Amino acid sequence: MRHLALLALAPLLQAPARAPDARLESLAGAREPLALADLTLARWQRDGAWLELPATAAVDAADQAELRLRDGDRLYGALRGGAKEDLLVTLPGGAIVALPLGDLDALVVASRIPAGRELELAAPPSGDRLLRALGGSLDRLDGTLVGFADAGVEFESASGVRTIAWAEVAALYVEAIGERKPRAAGAQAVALDLAGGGALRGELVGLGSSGVELVRPGGQSLRLSWSALTGLARDDGRFAWISQLPRVGEQPCKPFGDELGMVWHASADRCAAGGPLRTLQGVVARGVGMHAPSSVSFELGARFRHLRGRVALDASVRGLPAQGSVVFEVRGDGKSLWKSALVRGAAAPLELPALDVAGVKVLELVADDGGDGFSGDRANWLELRASAE
Repeated sequence: MRHLALLALAPLLQAPARAPDARLESLAGAREPLALADLTLARWQRDGAWLELPATAAVDAADQAELRLRDGDRLYGALRGGAKEDLLVTLPGGAIVALPLGDLDALVVASRIPAGRELELAAPPSGDRLLRALGGSLDRLDGTLVGFADAGVEFESASGVRTIAWAEVAALYVEAIGERKPRAAGAQAVALDLAGGGALRGELVGLGSSGVELVRPGGQSLRLSWSALTGLARDDGRFAWISQLPRVGEQPCKPFGDELGMVWHASADRCAAGGPLRTLQGVVARGVGMHAPSSVSFELGARFRHLRGRVALDASVRGLPAQGSVVFEVRGDGKSLWKSALVRGAAAPLELPALDVAGVKVLELVADDGGDGFSGDRANWLELRASAE
C-alpha cells in the first residue's frame, strides 16, 4: 500500500546565511531595510506582512524539475535520487529535501520535453503516468509508480516493473490517494517563496540569523537558510497575493478570435508564455502573467484596504523580434482604479501607487495591446498584493 506520509522536508545540506539585505513591509505598506540578525519571531508577529529577500541562489535551468504538491504548493529543484517512497530534490541554495510520494501530484522537467510535445503533459484518467525522454521523442508509460531509487524511478506498466533512469524522466503524474491535508491557519500561517520560483506554506515556528523553521501539515519541520528564500509573507487572511485568490472571471487572449487558434490564459505566479515571471533583475516568485489583450478577475470579498505591486513585460520578450507594448489597468467592481501609460518591453518595472480597494468585491486586471500587434505582449503583474490596512 502506498505510504501517505506527510511532507517531511528535512534538509540534509544548508547554504550559508544571507547577508543583511532584506526589506520588511508592514500591513500598512511601510517598508524598511532590515538586518536579518535583528529579525525575531516576536517582531515578525508585531510588524511583518512581507519580508522581501533578493534572490542569491543560482539556478541551473537545464537541470530544473517543477514539482507540484497536492496542497497546491510547488518546488523547483534538481532530482537527486530517492529511497523507496521518498524523492530527494536539491533546491536552489543547496538544501536537499526528502519529498514523500504521497504528497507529490506531478513533476515536469521542461528541458526534456521536445518542442511540439507539450500537449502530452497530462495526467491519465486513473493511475500514474511517466513520460520518458528518448532522443527527440517521448515514451508514455501508464501504470503504477512503485517507488524511487538512486538509479531512477521504479515504474510498473503493462511490460512489467522497470527502473527509468533519472536523466530520462521528463514528467511524472501521481494519482492522489487519501484526503488533502489542511493548510495552516491562524496568526502563524505563512508562505515561503523559494529561490528559483517555488512556494511552500505552513506554520512559522522559528526565525533567526541563519534562516527559518516552518512546520508543514502533520507536524513535520522544514529548516531553510535565508539564501534559499526570496520572501516570507503572512497567510492569515490579512495579507494576500492576488494570484492566490479565487479566480471569478477571465477573458483570455484570443488573437485569432476562436478556440481553434492560439489561446493564452492568465497564469498564477507564471509568465503567460510559460516559465517563471522574470525581470532583468531575476525571477519574481509572485504575480499574474497575461498576454494582451486579455483580462482576469479575482475575488477580494471586500476584505482588504490597499493594493500594491508593479507591472512590466516579461524579460523573455527581450529576445523576440517584437518586444511588445501593453497598457495595464486595475478595475474594482467595474470601476477603473488605475491605468498605466504605454509600457514597452525594454522598460523597467513600473510601481503602482497604493490603490484603495476598501469595499471592493471583485478585482479585475486588464492588459490591453499597445496598438502594434500582439507579438511580445507578455504582461506581468509583479508582487501584486492586498492588505487589510
